[in-house]
Amino acid sequence: MKLYLMRHGFAEVGTDKPDQARQLTADGRERIQRAGRVLANLNLPPLVLYCSPRVRAFQTAQLVGDALGITPSVTELLDFDFDQTHALNLMRFSPNRDVFCVGHEPTLSQTIQRLSGADVLMQQGSVARIHVDEGLSGRGVLEWFISPDVFDRL
Repeated sequence: MKLYLMRHGFAEVGTDKPDQARQLTADGRERIQRAGRVLANLNLPPLVLYCSPRVRAFQTAQLVGDALGITPSVTELLDFDFDQTHALNLMRFSPNRDVFCVGHEPTLSQTIQRLSGADVLMQQGSVARIHVDEGLSGRGVLEWFISPDVFDRL
């Protein structure tokens, strides 16, 4: 089974909005739309798309979902306490389908490290794909990682 982890796009900073209400910037929306087009060109298998309830993650998931033809589902599991247990639970909730999650740092990088042993820094708009063993034992292999700079060049 494949687990895709994506960090939300560039969000507003220095506003008086509460953190959960921060939205994507215009540049953030544009870069996520570009990433969505690249992901769509990869002809990914049918996915279930989950995202954090924070506005910037939901907006990111909507843009990626539009490109992939998927409607995102919001879950508290992808908020700031996301970890490998939450990732595996989302995969169990979605049998026979790969799972795409949009969330936050530092929990995405930590989850990748705990599942695969790989050390990555999830910049805004990065995507990692992990092959998780079929028994969902919590072990996996990082198959690929795409940074926002690579999406910009594709």
